Amino acid sequence: MNKITIPIAVIIISFSSITILTLTNPDQDPIQTMPITKDSEMIPEGFVAYENKALGMAVNYPEDWTIKYRDGDLGMQFVQHDVSAGDLADNPLFGVLAISASDDIADAKHLMHAYLDPLESHELISDVEYAISDSNIGNIDATLVKLDQTVLNKKITMLSYYVDVDDKIYIISYTSPTSQYESYLDTANKMFSSFKFI
Repeated sequence: MNKITIPIAVIIISFSSITILTLTNPDQDPIQTMPITKDSEMIPEGFVAYENKALGMAVNYPEDWTIKYRDGDLGMQFVQHDVSAGDLADNPLFGVLAISASDDIADAKHLMHAYLDPLESHELISDVEYAISDSNIGNIDATLVKLDQTVLNKKITMLSYYVDVDDKIYIISYTSPTSQYESYLDTANKMFSSFKFI
């Protein structure tokens, strides 16, 4: 259990997130995103292309956003403006985390459950609700999770793709204060739709 707790803490800190989802119609798909394609060559106006060979990914992001926390081959975040680590939970962000598969965390679904399962009992987190569906990103099968939660009295919403590519497990996420989630969802969907594994 301790071996899984450490990566979970890293994910919680690095993505500063979680969300609250209320399903009013269980037959309705609660997760609405734009189709994700690997070969999307169009760069939307106001976006710039970014590539990171160490992470094995490329994405278009808003030209006025800032890249934060470039942790070598571990992950990065794109944020609306240059904010301190303590303010990340108050701002929308798009994050990419890539970790090597191991005996403790063998694949994306295992990592997803290692992250989600302890949330209900975490002392700093409440009001946890999530929906899970099959999806794809970069033309690779993925698991999509929309998560709502309250972290330290802040309501946060996260939309995350969990995907296995070669020997890495990726989490590609859009995280936002719940009050701003819809305002930046179109931007996040443009980023998701441009995401490529290289």
